This record gives sequence, C-alpha cells and structure tokens, in this order.
Amino acid sequence: MNTLHLLSQKYLTGAEVYAVRLAQEQVRNGDYVILVSDTLTVKTDLSWVSLPISKHSYLTRIINGLKVARLCKLEGIELIHAHSRAACWVAYLACKLVKCAYVTTLHDVQRAHRQARAFNIYGENLIAVCEAVKDDVVTNLGIDESHVTVIRNGL
Repeated sequence: MNTLHLLSQKYLTGAEVYAVRLAQEQVRNGDYVILVSDTLTVKTDLSWVSLPISKHSYLTRIINGLKVARLCKLEGIELIHAHSRAACWVAYLACKLVKCAYVTTLHDVQRAHRQARAFNIYGENLIAVCEAVKDDVVTNLGIDESHVTVIRNGL
C-alpha cells in the first residue's frame, strides 16, 4: 500500500514519534510511505516532504491541499493518514481532489468550537489513542461512536 502520513509539526511530539514508528513498520512490511510535515525531528531514512501544514490561514491550507493532492497523484498514494487537526484540513481538501482513502489518528482532545462541531474534517474513520480522546470527540464534536476506534500505541 502507498501511504502518506500528514503531520503539522514544529517541534518533537508524541504524534511525530508515533507516525514515524508506524511508517517504519509499514516499510518493513513492504509498503511505500511518504511523510509530510512542517519539520521532522525524529531521525529516519523515510521519504519526507516539508510543507507548512501548521499554518492556520485558509489560503495556506488550500495551497497545501493542492500540493498534497499533486503529491498523491505523482506517488500513487492510496491512503492519507492525518495526525493533527491542521493535517486533517489539508487531508480533507486533498482527498476531495484525488480519490484516496483517508484516516485520522487523534492523539489528544480536540478544540470543540462551533465550526468543528458543524463540519467534520476528520474523515469517516478515526483512530483515538485512548478512551478519553474517543469520548471527547463523540461528546464534544458529535462524531458517531461507531466511526471511532481506540488503538493504543502498540509500537
């Protein structure tokens, strides 16, 4: 499978460590993986593309969505795996342009503002790293519980 892991990272976090470890395991299993993030602190031999995913302006998110969509077409990406709210916006836009699967891993509770409750950028399938994160998105964002699976970091 050809997977693109999408992060909004300016500094080292657990989400970055998780995504890199997961991507390395995928490569060991014969998959093709690309990482896209603002920065990448964890040392790895994986393919990595730097984009300002964490920038919050709508114009930047649209441009990033177009760039990620183009990268997906060029690299034959079949799955985008987003790891943050900013990454979800970009993944959502890119997947509207190229038809590929989209999954989100939620590493922490999400801000429950009106726009987040009204518009689901997280995709149809979500992975929560613990029950508290799952309960949060179900309760505060109105995501259907059947669309959220808890998978603890087993790496």
